[in-house]
Amino acid sequence: MFGHMKDPADGTATLVSYVETNAGNEFDRVVIAQVVVQADGLQPTAVEWTVGVPNSSLPLDAGHVWPVRVDRANPQHLKLDEDKMAAEGEAARTAGRAEAERLAQQLRDQPSG
Repeated sequence: MFGHMKDPADGTATLVSYVETNAGNEFDRVVIAQVVVQADGLQPTAVEWTVGVPNSSLPLDAGHVWPVRVDRANPQHLKLDEDKMAAEGEAARTAGRAEAERLAQQLRDQPSG
């Protein structure tokens, strides 16, 4: 859709606001988001970005941060960094499992009434 990035960098897109479109399917909804893009070597830049969002993530809160690849030569050219999102998701699942085990152990250690 966008072609090759001339000067790609890892960065973030921070949500300011969005509107949902009618485009999507049973899993995802396309939104038009107003975001602030940041990356090394790029001044914070306001961008309008059309992105697919899982229905389960809606509604989104202002301040939501997506990991992205951004073209410093054209900050309008953004792409979700799905590898980083997957790693963050796995880290959250691992932390959740550890917290659940800690709570289960705490409940097992309580004296029975």
